[in-house]
Amino acid sequence: MFTVLACNQDGKKEDQADKVQTEDQTEQSEDSISIEQISEQIRETPRNALLFRKRAEMYADSGRIDEAISDLNVVLKLDSVTKTTYYDLIDYHMKLGQSGKAKKAAEKCLEMHPRDKESMLRLAQIYYYVQEYNKALEYIKMIKEYNLQDADTYFVQGLIYREAGKPKLAMSAFQRAVEYDQDYIAAYNMLGKMLSEAGDPLAEEYYRSGLRRAPDNLELHYNMGFYFQQNGAIDSALYHYNYIIDEIDFMHYGAHYNKGFIALVYHKDFQTALDEFSQALSVDSTAHKAYYNRGYAYELMGEFDKAREDYKHALRVKENYELAIRGLNSLDQKMQ
Repeated sequence: MFTVLACNQDGKKEDQADKVQTEDQTEQSEDSISIEQISEQIRETPRNALLFRKRAEMYADSGRIDEAISDLNVVLKLDSVTKTTYYDLIDYHMKLGQSGKAKKAAEKCLEMHPRDKESMLRLAQIYYYVQEYNKALEYIKMIKEYNLQDADTYFVQGLIYREAGKPKLAMSAFQRAVEYDQDYIAAYNMLGKMLSEAGDPLAEEYYRSGLRRAPDNLELHYNMGFYFQQNGAIDSALYHYNYIIDEIDFMHYGAHYNKGFIALVYHKDFQTALDEFSQALSVDSTAHKAYYNRGYAYELMGEFDKAREDYKHALRVKENYELAIRGLNSLDQKMQ
């Protein structure tokens, strides 16, 4: 969540001086150089901040976030001014759920750069993450006082208001986000989601607006499919679930699960339901609802032994799962 919100394009740009130094000091292309080769260069020039930054990025790309953080801390000792180092450090700490350390890094960056919008926005997100919504809004207000607001500012403000239980203010903020940036896909998605939750048919138009700009956006397709499913437009729902599976991500749990649910409940096509729930379970073997629904499909097909096994598996995943207990009781009665 946090990293997606924090990835502002400006925050990823390197200073021109950094680019020149990198070109001078690195003979191999970034695509071909390895962590081991960067480490060797660091041993030769141990005070080269750019090399530590590059290795940190490579560590992060390979999932070694702790080591990336360690390298960025070295960078800050060598160069405590460059903002992008702080931004990456904040984001890496948040990936590990270390909100306290992320907050300290953001506060230090803001101390070094008192009107830095990215630092203030990250602090707002950190306080949002720890559910201190009033404190989060203080940083949003600060951004506006400096007249630095943009689409990201309003989007984060919308998230804060939504979690704080102020849906009207949240909607207004998301709408301001798309006014600032008509291609802000996440804002269209949130507007569609909130309107869908409120039972407002305008949700469909916001989802469509997002998909016109991002035809292969998985989240928009999924949420629009679920909106149609909730409103009984089953063929339209299946179109979006099938699009996800065929064009975007074959291993998408939700699309397979919902296709199974539709096959089971609406079409009474038990074999398709079995296939889709099985595919969902191949993605997430801890999905107790998929085990239960597959078991129910087996029960309706008269395959009671298989149904019993799935109900038991659902209970192993989720203790005291009421529907699975009912399923087992139903089987007992049928087999008496």
